Amino acid sequence: MSTNGLHDGGSRLSTAPAPQPATNGAQPQRKPGLVPTNNVTTKDGLTVRARIEPSLPVDDVVRQLCLSLKLKDPPAMYALRDENDELVTNDNLKKKIKGKINLNKL
Repeated sequence: MSTNGLHDGGSRLSTAPAPQPATNGAQPQRKPGLVPTNNVTTKDGLTVRARIEPSLPVDDVVRQLCLSLKLKDPPAMYALRDENDELVTNDNLKKKIKGKINLNKL
């Protein structure tokens, strides 16, 4: 996998840019099973596009983001919040991912 992506024990998180097919102005049809892409902004202001598997627990997502972004602090030092500063939990992660909500990593 590319240096921007991460594949870890069946978990799926990729920060690689998604290819955009040429559509000649037509809206591409969404294929079932595609993982939505969300923007994740770090506390330092770096924004990356990430494909986050909605079925993963939040702690796995945070751990994988830390590895992918080569952050020095342990993953337990971080949390995900949405653009309204609401904490992302295992209960609301799927809804936020599918809604393509921008996330912040504190």
